[in-house]
Amino acid sequence: MVNATLSAALAYAKKGWSVIPIRAGAKSPALVKWEAYQKRRATPDEISQWWSTWPDANVAIVTGQISDLTVIDADGPDGEASAKRITGLPETRSIRTPKGHHLYYAYNVAFHTGAAFLPGIDARNDGGYVVAPPSTVNGQPYLLLKDVPVAKLAFTPSEFQARHRATDSTPPQPLW
Repeated sequence: MVNATLSAALAYAKKGWSVIPIRAGAKSPALVKWEAYQKRRATPDEISQWWSTWPDANVAIVTGQISDLTVIDADGPDGEASAKRITGLPETRSIRTPKGHHLYYAYNVAFHTGAAFLPGIDARNDGGYVVAPPSTVNGQPYLLLKDVPVAKLAFTPSEFQARHRATDSTPPQPLW
């Protein structure tokens, strides 16, 4: 029987994305000390070993420079409304999450991992990660919504310029 989450993790790694296993049915990265994977990508053998040890693990993608990914996370009705207010976002790879959606963009150093840039809008970049399909949290799946190439943001929307981390010396712990 093929493990769909392992297959996805290996496919993401082949794209050049840093992946980690996270607890089955949850968003917690406690299965591995994931900070190392902000600086290096796991090998296919490591990934296979993880899913041999934890066959029910969810998969997460480490965001930021390591994966060349910046992700905008829109949660709930507030996040959906806020996302519509951000002008100029190009069409990009999109994931349906249990509470909203993730928009994947090419790494943009001007973004910071943080919450509440707008109501219901978070960002994941250096120091963060996102749960990825085909993971499930509380029985709710993460699904590929738009299978298009990851777009490049030629600008940083003003909404994300207003609330940067107080210091860039230590990346914050992920909020999920």
